[in-house]
Amino acid sequence: MPSPKPVWAAPNPGEELGLVALDFELTAERVISAYRHGIFPWPDGDPRHPVPWVCPRRRAILEFEAMRIPRSLAKARRQTKLRFTINQAFPAVIRACAAAPRPGQGGTWITPAMITTYTEVHRRGMAHSVEAWYGDTLVAGLYGVDAGGVFAGESMFHRVDNGSKLCLLHLTDHL
Repeated sequence: MPSPKPVWAAPNPGEELGLVALDFELTAERVISAYRHGIFPWPDGDPRHPVPWVCPRRRAILEFEAMRIPRSLAKARRQTKLRFTINQAFPAVIRACAAAPRPGQGGTWITPAMITTYTEVHRRGMAHSVEAWYGDTLVAGLYGVDAGGVFAGESMFHRVDNGSKLCLLHLTDHL
């Protein structure tokens, strides 16, 4: 019997993170429903801890028309030897994002369970990746979720200068 559609509580307006749920249910259905309601999972990396589902009051929003590209990045874009693809290596991108060093942080929130779940969300056509390749080597990428008219960027990585920034520019051109 299929599980019922997730029901989300309203976020607490007095709480900065907007915690709406705390549980161990990290499924593709729950993730898709959450994003459509402006909610996302934010695990601490310890599989013994429940997953906080949050709806923060403040969000970073990129308005493409108003986005200013620094001259140095525009030059890097013109001169790049990278090849960009979309949705060609989602599992590799999310794993690389999980492995990316995070100075000042003790680890990553992209847990093995998150990788499995978001890969399933991708298989269902709701999570997407942008990849940058140097030859046949994946050197940068980003991934996020289609939240019903809004692309919610989740994470990015780079192994070459400006790689993830160029992926973001490629994404804005595509959207």
